[in-house]
Amino acid sequence: MKFDVIIVGAGAAGASAALELTKDDLSVLVIEKLSLPREKPCAGAMSRSVEKLLGLDLSKVIKNRAKFIKFYNNYQEELIIETSGLRAPILVNRSEFDLYLLNKARTGKGEIVIYDQSALSLLRESNDKVMVKTKHGQIYESSYLIAADGAISKVATFAGLMKNRKFAQAVEVEIYTSESFYKKHEKAMTMNFFCVPEGYGWIFPKEKGHFSCGIGTWGKHIDLKPYLNNFLHKFFKKNCIKDTRLSRHPIPVYQANHPIATNRILLTGDAAALTSPVTGEGIRFALQSGKIAASIIRHTIKNQKKLPENFVSEEYQRAVKDTIEKELNFYLTFASLAFHGNPNLFYKTFIKS
Repeated sequence: MKFDVIIVGAGAAGASAALELTKDDLSVLVIEKLSLPREKPCAGAMSRSVEKLLGLDLSKVIKNRAKFIKFYNNYQEELIIETSGLRAPILVNRSEFDLYLLNKARTGKGEIVIYDQSALSLLRESNDKVMVKTKHGQIYESSYLIAADGAISKVATFAGLMKNRKFAQAVEVEIYTSESFYKKHEKAMTMNFFCVPEGYGWIFPKEKGHFSCGIGTWGKHIDLKPYLNNFLHKFFKKNCIKDTRLSRHPIPVYQANHPIATNRILLTGDAAALTSPVTGEGIRFALQSGKIAASIIRHTIKNQKKLPENFVSEEYQRAVKDTIEKELNFYLTFASLAFHGNPNLFYKTFIKS
């Protein structure tokens, strides 16, 4: 079966790409290895600017709008910032958020087919098409493929990209508390830098007693469990916790100047390691890169002019470099040096200033 575009992965990047592609009369296949709605370990915080980026009203899936952010430097130097404007954080549950975007894509002009529980088993790229095969034996072809299949991307491996991927580690805990405890803390997000070496912890209030919490580090060979326990015990009282759910996940480490595309395959989001080299933030960059990839493909197919074989690849990588990577490189050049080498300087310069 032939499609204009195949998207591998139904997360934020894949859903954002599907939204963009279905603005025109294109045929789109989305392949997802998990069952939908898929569970995605993620703190689920992003700025209000994503509503403008996507052109959508996200009020139906926003669980909370934080009014304050509390910053700490290893439990000290508390700084409380009132949030406002487009940078004000919104909090979502990723399983609902990602599915909401996919369902919005279904209402577009284009034809979209979504297959879940369909892991990729083979991928081949030729001069004029991309062929994929799923674990169930189905074979599909397309003019272009957008890889949105996460940090450990099968597409990237098949395409020979991101060969020297590096990962940070994170542990996330979903905590459900008493209603009275939640109400005391529902309007403030907490970020505690350096409560773990070369890392930080977060506590984000979602809804109805639900907090998304976790701890992550760029450091190697660090046992996160004692740091996580200490971090949580300082915030939550034992008798206020009703339930917990823990998950571990890798965070791809951003590395500048790595190719993220072949002629017909474009890596987006975590598959391209487009994450903040300081906080590991990735949702906004996933949404943005998915939209950029899809927009270039959409206009190229619509244009129908004879273009160089590497046109889409070059345009995509240039656009990502001029937008997403420009921001990431700033943090990589300045903030990450202090973050890893001088925590007090980082906190003073990039948080308190």
